[in-house]
Amino acid sequence: MADSGPNRIESRRNDGTANRQYPYDVVRVVAMVFVIAVHSLGVIDTSWGLGWYLFAAGQGLFFTANALFFMLSGKFNLRERKDDRAMLDYYRKRVRNFLIPIAILFFIRTLYNLYPHFGSLYHIGWEYLRNSIAIFGGMEYWFVFNLFGYLIVAPFLAPMIGKLTPLSRKIFFGIGIAYHAVLFAFANLTIDFSWGYLFSGFAFTFCLGGFVEDLFPSKRSLTWLGVASLVCLGAIVLCAREGWMAGLHDISPFYTILAVGIYLLVIAGVKRLKPNRAVSFLAQHSFSVYLVHMMFLMPISNALSGMFAGPASIAAYLAVVAIVLACSIATAAVIDTVIVKPVQHLFDKAVPAKR
Repeated sequence: MADSGPNRIESRRNDGTANRQYPYDVVRVVAMVFVIAVHSLGVIDTSWGLGWYLFAAGQGLFFTANALFFMLSGKFNLRERKDDRAMLDYYRKRVRNFLIPIAILFFIRTLYNLYPHFGSLYHIGWEYLRNSIAIFGGMEYWFVFNLFGYLIVAPFLAPMIGKLTPLSRKIFFGIGIAYHAVLFAFANLTIDFSWGYLFSGFAFTFCLGGFVEDLFPSKRSLTWLGVASLVCLGAIVLCAREGWMAGLHDISPFYTILAVGIYLLVIAGVKRLKPNRAVSFLAQHSFSVYLVHMMFLMPISNALSGMFAGPASIAAYLAVVAIVLACSIATAAVIDTVIVKPVQHLFDKAVPAKR
């Protein structure tokens, strides 16, 4: 989204392409496509043998979108602020670039859910309030509810992340992987486990965004990471086959290593490429695409559910992803341009940045 979203790069000109770090734009676009791809998997006929494996592999691969977005957010928010003015400006930008777009898109989604029985203005307002404080946290918008908490504490975590030595980074990564491996194993063995860890779940992934690129600095280490990522994808499919589904696509070490591999390999693969305006445009609107895509996917997938069997369901799946992606990009661009940007402009006038 133009000038919005939790993982926007703060220092850039308003043309949307200058001063942007292109590799991270590519990661945003990959994550954006993955979100739509994973939510569209229900169209695939899993009763067909190969269809099940494609579904399981698709879940394993595309669910990494969540980790990619959290690592991007950590990358650009876990930065030390030099003084109190910078701290205040950080929170101002989080209101402008994160809360304002969410407030607008949540209202649009509330109207979408109520259509065609809107009721009174009071009813609309009450539903909007309920959705914004709780109900939307139980659907695909759970991501922003979680990320909100991470963004609030990011300025306090940033000094810690910034001062990690090479060894302490490896230890932090190892502890997180080990803890989540224990959680994953115990959950699927139905064994109670009550020991806690401050950086569990996606809080761990968010913190990784601040330094994960330093963990695999050489081509050789990235090559081994790529091999490990492929092994982890296979392990995810195998776990799904064996019914080990608890935490498979969020806390399992296979999931985290695969997500880190995709993140770093995409960055390494495009780092020397010339920035592409189309990619930058898509990255600008990726946050809003995430917020609107289910409004197109739900009616389309419901209409096609069970209609295609066998290999035909794969073709239907690809068509659904393409249609939803196109509709979501167009809608997000219009909403960002016509509604979000003007509201942000008014906010800038009402609450100007301190100089």
